[in-house]
Amino acid sequence: MFTPLCHLAMFLSFLFSIPSVYALLIPTTYVVTGASGRVGSIVVSNLLNLEADEQKGLKVIALSTNITKATSILPPHPSLSILPYSLTSIPTTQPCTLIHCSSDLAKFPDIVRSLQGYSRFKGRARRIGRYVKSRLLRRSGRPCDLPPSTSTSTPTSTSSIILLSSAGVTRPSWSTTKSKRYPQSHDIPIIRLNPGGVLDRKFESEEYVRSSNIPYTIVRPVGLKSEDVWPPGRPVLTQGDYAVGRGTPSD
Repeated sequence: MFTPLCHLAMFLSFLFSIPSVYALLIPTTYVVTGASGRVGSIVVSNLLNLEADEQKGLKVIALSTNITKATSILPPHPSLSILPYSLTSIPTTQPCTLIHCSSDLAKFPDIVRSLQGYSRFKGRARRIGRYVKSRLLRRSGRPCDLPPSTSTSTPTSTSSIILLSSAGVTRPSWSTTKSKRYPQSHDIPIIRLNPGGVLDRKFESEEYVRSSNIPYTIVRPVGLKSEDVWPPGRPVLTQGDYAVGRGTPSD
């Protein structure tokens, strides 16, 4: 005869074993870094419009190193929280989608590790549920036929990352042969100068995301100009690192 506690343990074990079911029970949370910047502020506004039109219960956490500026340019909204750009502002006990628009990449590895921390939290909770269930089954004299735990070789976190990188991050390391083959992609000022090694740091951030075991999307935009200098257009999506041209943050 199963007790209410046993039923609760079985439910917890099932709940934490299916990330998609677990995610449905928690409102979708988006964390946007660089929220007071040109791209980040547009991302926050579009997410709030999405909450109003399509996805009720959506939460947006806007992170900025300049809270005063972020408060002045972001629209007031009950679903919006404006917090300082720090590790303590990243949710670690619930899934979220991190949209990293900040040019400050020094904290990025620590932020990714904090998202991995949520995965470890969920794994511990799942193991506790399995342990309680197995103990209660043994106490009741029923066979314990718990399935084996899932492998960690596949993504285990229901959090995800969208990284705003840059077209050209691989080009400083192109061979001479490849550079001559694609001069329109290589022979441009940002590639020749690579000021402060910014393209190298962006590429390192991409590699860190790829090795994190967290679902991710990397966006490599071309040079972004303000709309008073360059008119908005129709974005063209490609793969690889050969794109050239101009765009606007709203694109």
